[in-house]
Amino acid sequence: MISVDYTFIFEEIIGENGLKRSDIENYKDKVSAAIDSILSDHKENKLSFLELPEKIDVIEKIENYVKSIRFDYKNIIIVGIGGSSLGVQAIYQALLPYYHNLFSEPKILFLENVDPETISEFFERVKIEDSMAVVITKSGSTAETMSQFMILKNYFDDRLKDKAAERIAVVTDP
Repeated sequence: MISVDYTFIFEEIIGENGLKRSDIENYKDKVSAAIDSILSDHKENKLSFLELPEKIDVIEKIENYVKSIRFDYKNIIIVGIGGSSLGVQAIYQALLPYYHNLFSEPKILFLENVDPETISEFFERVKIEDSMAVVITKSGSTAETMSQFMILKNYFDDRLKDKAAERIAVVTDP
């Protein structure tokens, strides 16, 4: 069971920049509603990722896939918007040295913008022949991520031909 000790966030402990206990109480109903919503979605199988830690067969497939490609690429391109990209960024920043991309490979690169100039510059600077992409979208239908994916797939297809498909992994709910 995970517990959170929030003793030291209150103004009576840390002064005027702390929270008032009444502020926490004001959100109690909203937090309860949010938890109920998550539990309801989970019961309706809308949040299958919550069961991933118990799905040993899925974890083994992922581990085997990662082992099969780990050292083949100089760049791993993460494609996603919002939490799909931010989750990987948080893990990347927590587990790898701050200047990892300057001194180590594979470099972890984030393509999280649908701006044509940004994407064009990205593809001008990244050698696709040395790269693989991981497209992350919880629903599989996020407009921005799907737009990025279609551009990326066309770019990979043009340059890598029949090898393009093996260079793109997709992470999504079933």
